[in-house]
Amino acid sequence: MTTSTTRTREREESVGIRCFVGPRLEDSEAGVGGTFKHRYTDFVVREVDLDGTTAALTVLGPVPGAKGGPTSEVTADAKAEDKSEPVEEAVVEGSWLGDAAALKELEEAVGASDAKRFREFVGRNTPDADGKRKASGPDDSSLVLEPNDDKDGRTQVHRFFKAKKHLRPQIATDTLVDGEKKHVRLFAMEGRDRKRRRGMDKRNFRDARGEPAPLYSKFLLYKENSDTQVALNSLAYFLRVKSKRFGYAGTKDKRGITLQWCTGYKISPRDLENFNRIPVHKRGGAYVGNIQALNEGRALGLGDLTGNHFTVVLRDVREDVREAAQRSVDTLGKKGFINYYGLQRFGTGGASTHEIGIELMKGNWAQACKLIVSGRENENDKVKDARAHLTKALTEPELDPCQKAGNKEARGRMKEVLRELPRGALAERRIAEKLLDFGQQNLVPALESIPHTLKMMYIHAYQSFLWNNAASRRMESYSQDYAVEGDLVFEDQSQRQRSMTYAKQDGDLPGVRCVTKEEADSKSIGIDKVILPLPGRKTRLPENSVREVYEELMARDGIDMTKSAHKVQDFNVDRILGAYRSLIHVPGDVKVDFIKYEEMDQQLLRTDLQKLRNEEAGVGQGSGEGKRMAIKLDFTLSASCYASMAVREICKGSVEGMTN
Repeated sequence: MTTSTTRTREREESVGIRCFVGPRLEDSEAGVGGTFKHRYTDFVVREVDLDGTTAALTVLGPVPGAKGGPTSEVTADAKAEDKSEPVEEAVVEGSWLGDAAALKELEEAVGASDAKRFREFVGRNTPDADGKRKASGPDDSSLVLEPNDDKDGRTQVHRFFKAKKHLRPQIATDTLVDGEKKHVRLFAMEGRDRKRRRGMDKRNFRDARGEPAPLYSKFLLYKENSDTQVALNSLAYFLRVKSKRFGYAGTKDKRGITLQWCTGYKISPRDLENFNRIPVHKRGGAYVGNIQALNEGRALGLGDLTGNHFTVVLRDVREDVREAAQRSVDTLGKKGFINYYGLQRFGTGGASTHEIGIELMKGNWAQACKLIVSGRENENDKVKDARAHLTKALTEPELDPCQKAGNKEARGRMKEVLRELPRGALAERRIAEKLLDFGQQNLVPALESIPHTLKMMYIHAYQSFLWNNAASRRMESYSQDYAVEGDLVFEDQSQRQRSMTYAKQDGDLPGVRCVTKEEADSKSIGIDKVILPLPGRKTRLPENSVREVYEELMARDGIDMTKSAHKVQDFNVDRILGAYRSLIHVPGDVKVDFIKYEEMDQQLLRTDLQKLRNEEAGVGQGSGEGKRMAIKLDFTLSASCYASMAVREICKGSVEGMTN
């Protein structure tokens, strides 16, 4: 057994993953084996929406015929010469309209036509003596200048406005790419001292052509080897909007190729399409396609999906396991797998997320922050040093950047830490930022500022830790085919089985009950009907020895789900309602294929992006060529199920690099 496989098994057992559907192979036995996620292209995830449609990237832009799609002759300034009523100029001291020299300088830089349009633009956005503006709304907050292919000329315009921050309204700029043309775009800030990001969030209510943006733009986010949140943050940064304007049904794996539906509130399809034109490293490995303009409906939210379809490649599989692999896949399609939370749930580096959740629920703020910023093995020395300093700054008084007397050296070092931390280290960066504002004596604002999905991940990870351990006890102690006395099942057995059933803040979970002795003796309820709770205020525990797992672990960790240890709402147990999760999940559309290939690093799956570009991956399935063999698996899982746990069931624990 390889070191990698041993390490994976140890990590799995540390978070409660111990059992299989069917007997576990002994170390001396040969399983299916193979290497999981050797390349990120070996793992493809396609979201299945609520209508049952599986995501596929067919166009890098608006779908043909959709509102907001590309046109051949329309430019970003097509509506520049509009027929709106002239605006009476408000000459206020300190305003653009009161500085003839600045307006003359601008005319020399951009020409008479754009200078005239700018005067009208600032006239609508300049407050009068009573503080009122004539701008009719957010549609008047931006102005696109005529195309300018001269980079030096555009740079001159950017610098001009940067040097005129003393004039009202303050103007921020960026460059809009519209096909082959490039424009300087201007934004009127609402207040002279207002931060750029806050003011820029008003953009996109009109697209590049001046047309109103739809209520929502629905689009397919295609990403390679990138986190969902990192990709959407890159998109928000490019569009100069807040990331909360985007909705999505669920986060997807980082290491892989994933396709998922998203919505953008009042963001134009044209601007989304332009995102694909910037360098790929600046957009988090993401592409935007299949864009649709929607003027009704609502934003996508977590859980708005049926499930995910997976295509997985296991490399370097021995030829003599072909029959064993086929049997394992057949069994998976019939009996399913234990619906464990995979290792991704507990983090891929540093402290386990469930350990952070424990400290947050107990109110140990400093320890929670230390665990969040703890290091990872594969980071460079600068990042490791930044994390080490941030850890010390949480408790050592001399490193506190927010002492009352002021500590310039400590503040300077913390700013260096912010520069050294990766942009994707969202939680760590928020902690460093809030240390500068509040210091180590008040760490609650730092933890509260972490993005909501990350904060909830820590709490949910502890619930998942309890669930995994309870599932293992259930499979070790009782029948693996039928429900036993004290097991939990839904009262309504006719309802469609889902992997997860959550309680909402304004509602209750479906009713559950315990299996009776008579039902257990008659074996009338299958194992697929058994559910286990993620404990919370609205959940019920089983009435057999599985209950002891929850009680013993929570007692050991100092967690009481009936009484909160503090009053911070984000981490208060009173807000943890709980959920139920199916013990066993049976995947759909299970298929297996065997691929022969030559080189270990050879790409074996052709991606949607390669198909669009007519690029070949370099291998033909079933060709019989090459000295190596790989297994290609296809299956569909319900939302919140882990593909790695389905693969683990097939390989019976002998897979290498489960968390690559």
